[in-house]
Parts: sequence; C-alpha cells; structure tokens
Amino acid sequence: MKLYLIFLINLFNSCSIPKIDKISIEQALSMSGENRGELENILKHYQNNPKQLTASQFLIRNMKSCFSGFFKMVYQIRSIIF
Repeated sequence: MKLYLIFLINLFNSCSIPKIDKISIEQALSMSGENRGELENILKHYQNNPKQLTASQFLIRNMKSCFSGFFKMVYQIRSIIF
C-alpha cells in the first residue's frame, strides 16, 4: 500500500504544471527585441476593449517560454540564406 501511495504522489508531481515566473508587461516588451513595436500596436489596438487587452497582455507576458533556441537558429539560418 505504501508503495502504491508513493507511486501516485510521484505521478502527480511529475504531471504538475511548472510554475511560470510572472513578469510585467514592460519586462516582456523589453525582451521582445525587434517585435516591440508590433506588440505595442496590438496593445494600442485593444485599449478600448478590456477583455481583449487583458488577454493580449497575458499572451505577451507569457511568450518568453514559447520561443526556443531551435527557432532562433532557424531564423539565423534564414537570414544567411535569404
């Protein structure tokens, strides 16, 4: 029984969602590099719609975890080739 309980605890811990560091919208914009202007345009576009503004801010703040080194490498190769 103890082994079964330990197994379940480990299973739940391994399936849990990792904690995401909350960053401010300004920090996310400063990390966006060349895309900062585009992201600011999105925020201006939705400034009169609170729900969509909140959703776009959430997406922008959480984008840092969605860009991997693989895509950075692909963009560098594309810039060399094209």
